[in-house]
Amino acid sequence: MMEGTANYAARVSVGEPASRTVERLRSPRPAEDVRWRFYDTGAALCLLLDRLSAGWQERSDRQPALTVVELMDEALRGRDAAADAFSSADTAGFQARAAAGIADLGVRRQRLLVELRERQGGRVVIEVMPGAEPFRVQRFDPINLMVLDAGAIAHANYLSLSVPQGGVELTNPGFVRGSFGGTVSVTEAAGRHPLSDGIRRLTIAGIQGAPKVGGAERTVSVEAPGVRLTLPGAEAHVEGALIRIVVRRPGHERDVPYHHIGIPTASAVEA
Repeated sequence: MMEGTANYAARVSVGEPASRTVERLRSPRPAEDVRWRFYDTGAALCLLLDRLSAGWQERSDRQPALTVVELMDEALRGRDAAADAFSSADTAGFQARAAAGIADLGVRRQRLLVELRERQGGRVVIEVMPGAEPFRVQRFDPINLMVLDAGAIAHANYLSLSVPQGGVELTNPGFVRGSFGGTVSVTEAAGRHPLSDGIRRLTIAGIQGAPKVGGAERTVSVEAPGVRLTLPGAEAHVEGALIRIVVRRPGHERDVPYHHIGIPTASAVEA
């Protein structure tokens, strides 16, 4: 109802033929591209409604609670027609392709994790300690990411996080759609949901150049190509190309040992 109709409107406005949407639907996509599958399916239903129910757009404006599928069902009933059903063989084929796609995604997830651990360049790891407010997600690219295990997400393009009086702004100077090259960030969730419950740990890998570390007392700032952060109530530890940052709750003075977990560099593992 939202992205499907939006893609339909865009394609019609530029004069794209309906056959192009058909080609998109028939083209194989990896499992994580399910969002685009919904976009194309929604646009295709709208294109079918153009054939079966003239004026459906105006009715949709008047009755916004009606879904595209409900409009389609009504159009078919008006023509004394019914949607076809998939055979058992069709369903088995769908399930087999889905299982293969999920297995392939699992392999690529693990491959990406290994590659990020070993990626050359600067690295920043930020951990929000218990009692401190977790990062809140302000801006992210929902298309160019990969959901990993245990509430972690790899962000290939851009990411913006905030904490009281501070935050992190990330962009990838080497971003190429469909790739996780360049400066990539990995968020780890503070709660059940990987984003909306907040972020407890952030790893930034593949930073080009030497990051500049500074800031006033109890505040850490870091600047590098594609990386800008200012974190009050934090402390930084620099170990070669690795910068560890700990964010503590306001007024917390006791020196709590910092344990580095997440996605360390080889030098961090040796240390």
